[in-house]
Amino acid sequence: ERAAAKAQRSALERDLERAQHELSVKSDEALSLTMQVEQLTADLREARNQLESAQRIASRLEGDASGRSKELERTIADLRAKVTDLQAQISGMEQTIKALAEEAKDARD
Repeated sequence: ERAAAKAQRSALERDLERAQHELSVKSDEALSLTMQVEQLTADLREARNQLESAQRIASRLEGDASGRSKELERTIADLRAKVTDLQAQISGMEQTIKALAEEAKDARD
């Protein structure tokens, strides 16, 4: 009876060690994902700032463009393209952040 209890205790201790290791790995994964989300959030904030700046510049140039040269019109078109590109980047970052946040949540659960 003692031998059986000791064997059962050893098995339970091994199970506990395994579970603690898995928990540690999951915790590390969740921390890593959280850090990725924070970095992407900072990148997204910067991209939004760039977008707002490009939109302000484009609007200001557009207002001044009447009667200006073709070069100014090309600059406005370039800025509009940059705005479109930044909007696409922001959208992609938002989707990535959502996916990573879900992964981090799942890893914590």
